[in-house]
Amino acid sequence: MATPQGAAEQIAHFDMGTIIEKSKSIGHNIVERAVVFAFTVLMLFFMIRDHDAIGAQLTRAIDRAFGEAGQRIGRQITLSVRGTVDGVVLLGLAQGVFMATLYAFAGVPHPILLGLLSGVGAMVPFGLMAIMVIALGFLVIKGSIFAAIIVGVIGGTMSFMVDHTAKPALIGGATKLPFVWVLIGIIGGVETIGLLGLFVGPAAMAALVLIWREWVADDALLGGAMALKR
Repeated sequence: MATPQGAAEQIAHFDMGTIIEKSKSIGHNIVERAVVFAFTVLMLFFMIRDHDAIGAQLTRAIDRAFGEAGQRIGRQITLSVRGTVDGVVLLGLAQGVFMATLYAFAGVPHPILLGLLSGVGAMVPFGLMAIMVIALGFLVIKGSIFAAIIVGVIGGTMSFMVDHTAKPALIGGATKLPFVWVLIGIIGGVETIGLLGLFVGPAAMAALVLIWREWVADDALLGGAMALKR
C-alpha cells in the first residue's frame, strides 16, 4: 500500500460483488435485531406497567388448570429465574470487573475489552476460561511468562470457586436444585435457544425436578398407606 501501484494491486484482489453482498447481509441483520430489540422493549414496558393485573390473571389461570400443584410449580419457576439472574448475570459482571483489573495489573493488552468479554463469557459454562486462554496467549507472546502463570492461577481459582460455590448457592439454593441439574439446565437451554436459555433452562429444570419429587413423594405415601392397610 506504500505506492499507487501496490495499492492498485491489492485492491484488485477484492471481489466487489462479494463485498456488496456481505454488506447487505450485515445491514439486514442489524436492522432485524434493532427491530426485535425495540419490539421487546415495548412489550416489556406494557408488561411491567400492568404486572399486577397480569400476575393476578396468571394466578387464576394456573389455579383452574393445575390447582395447588400449579402454584408450587409457578413459585419454583419464579425462584429459579431470580436465582439465575443473581447467579449468572450479576456474578458474571462481577467476574468481568475482577478479570479486567487482573488483566490491567498483569499488562494484558486491551484489559477493558477482555474484561467485558470475560464477564459475558462467565455467564456461559466454561466461557470465562476460553477468554482467559486468549489473555494468557497475549502474555506469552509478549514474553511475560510469570505474569501469565499468575493470571492463570488467580483467574482459574476464582472461576472454580464461583462456579462451584456461589453460583450453585444462588441458583439452586432457593429452589433446592442440585448443581448438576442447574448445569444441565444452563447448557441445555443455551444449546437449544441461545442466551435466553440461560434463564429458561434452569427454570424448566426446576419445574421438572419439582414435578418428579412430588410424584416420587406421592408414590411413597401411597405405598405406606397400602402397607398400613395390609
